[in-house]
Amino acid sequence: MEGLNIWGICTFVMPLVLVIIIGLMMIIVSTVEGLNKLIKK
Repeated sequence: MEGLNIWGICTFVMPLVLVIIIGLMMIIVSTVEGLNKLIKK
């Protein structure tokens, strides 16, 4: 039971972690692009 529970948690958490990482990367990229535009002006 413990092994199955850990596997269930992993399958539930891993996609969430991936989504969070992708979201953070998108936010960082957008902020960097915005800063570049401000610097170029």
